[in-house]
Parts: sequence; structure tokens; C-alpha cells
Amino acid sequence: MNRFLRICRTIHSWLGALVMPWVLIIGFTGFYLNHTQLVLGAIGYTELSESDTAGAADSAVTQELAQQIAASVWSDELVLESGF
Repeated sequence: MNRFLRICRTIHSWLGALVMPWVLIIGFTGFYLNHTQLVLGAIGYTELSESDTAGAADSAVTQELAQQIAASVWSDELVLESGF
């Protein structure tokens, strides 16, 4: 009887370790589906509107401007010639 209980406990612990990630994933997705705004607010998600991106396509970026922006961000990096 002692050996049977030990085998049952071993099987139970291994099955628990294998099933636990799936239970957590299913639980989180269910919580997300029922409380979308709460989850998105917790991770800092904000939705963009068309007014946020209205002027983005109006101005063209030249190669020189892109190199200036890159140099301001990565001042210690070497800029290689591109074939474009």
C-alpha cells in the first residue's frame, strides 16, 4: 500500500507540473477576455487615433536627415555607406 501511494504521488506531481502552465494560460486568456480594459491598462496599452499619426506621411525623410537622426541617437557608432 505504501508503494502504491508513493507511485500515485509521483504521477500526481508530474502531471501537475505538466498541466499547470496550460491552466495558467487558459486562466489568463479567460481573464483577458472578460476584463480587457483592466488588462490593457495594466500593461500600459494606449490606442492610437488617426489624429496622432496625421502628419507622419506628409514629410519625406531624406537620407541626410535619417543620418542626422541616427547620429543624434547613436553618436558613438560608425555610419557605413549604403547602396541606396
